[in-house]
Amino acid sequence: AAPVLLSLVVKKVEVVRTHFLTANGELLLFDNNMLKNMTVTNLSRSGPTNVMTVVKVPVVTPSEKVTELVDAICMYVGTKSTDWLSVNMLFPTT
Repeated sequence: AAPVLLSLVVKKVEVVRTHFLTANGELLLFDNNMLKNMTVTNLSRSGPTNVMTVVKVPVVTPSEKVTELVDAICMYVGTKSTDWLSVNMLFPTT
C-alpha cells in the first residue's frame, strides 16, 4: 500500500515539480501535475490552526530538564512569529 501523506511543508516550488519536507525531515519531490489530484491546504491563508502534540518524558526526568524543554519550545515559537501565534503547555497529573 502507498504511504499516507498527512502533513508536508513546501520547501521550494519549481516550474515542473514541488519540493516538500516531511515531519521527519525527509525531502520529497512531486511533479506538479500530480498535485492537481491531491488536497492541498495553504495554512498561511487558512486562518489560525491549532496543533496538538504529545511529548512524553520519563517520570525520572529532572524537573530542570523539563523546564529547559518547555523554555526551548517557547523560544522557538517566539522566533517563528510568522508561523506560530503562541504555545500552551498542558501537564496532565497522574
